[in-house]
Amino acid sequence: VLRNRTAKDPGGVAPWGVAALYNEWDPLRYEAKGELPGASCIWSTGRAPPGCRECDLSGKKMDLQIPACRTCFMETHVYAHYFRLVETRQRPMCAPAAGPDILF
Repeated sequence: VLRNRTAKDPGGVAPWGVAALYNEWDPLRYEAKGELPGASCIWSTGRAPPGCRECDLSGKKMDLQIPACRTCFMETHVYAHYFRLVETRQRPMCAPAAGPDILF
């Protein structure tokens, strides 16, 4: 995405220069894994929202045509759900693209 939208080389981004924030069950988190520069920060939200376990365990690429994946996407990827996570003041677990987990 960075390469497509800017002239910035993703390989030149410092490990903490960019942080991607994810709900642990967001289907797009799995799509982006290893594809983005910088750090990945993941909120642990506990129980899987409706459809997420089924979508995750399918072993296939996330497909919004599959009802379980569509339901999971709507329960996790919508900005309002992320705003609620931020409002909790719970910090996500963050790790650089290639490195150990650390909490900051």
